[in-house]
Amino acid sequence: MPRRLDAAKAMMLINRICAIVLLASLAMGIARSQTFTPARFGNHELSVINTLRVPIDRPPGGYDVSLTCQVIVEADGSTAKPHCLVDERYRAFHWQVIRAVSGAVMEPATVDGEPVRVVMNFMAGFRCLEACAITVLSNHARYVHELGFGYSSPQPILEAGTW
Repeated sequence: MPRRLDAAKAMMLINRICAIVLLASLAMGIARSQTFTPARFGNHELSVINTLRVPIDRPPGGYDVSLTCQVIVEADGSTAKPHCLVDERYRAFHWQVIRAVSGAVMEPATVDGEPVRVVMNFMAGFRCLEACAITVLSNHARYVHELGFGYSSPQPILEAGTW
């Protein structure tokens, strides 16, 4: 004859099963979670920040030029395939950014401490109206306390052989 469970025991059994399922789900989620650290410009002799210069062949007079750029940052910190969107009038600024980024060494992005290949987006600005300045804007500053100013976000991870 089958045993009958009273309502209290049945509820305890259901709660235990739910707790086991929840703990198993959490354990699987924790095992699969990854820590991503984005690539950064760095602040060293070969960083973009320290190699970017105002072009000699810039247009005469004042200027305020912004370039939206993208570069692949390899797992070893080297760069590949830099390109920028720019108005034809400011092609000299474009080549200056490409030169600086092509020779730059970045701090590579990592997943769980292992370097990965990513696409890094950034903006370069050249402004000379009353005072002159060069800026490299790479992020929304949400994680500036953790990562400093030299990271960009978001950064898609590229698998081998893509792009």
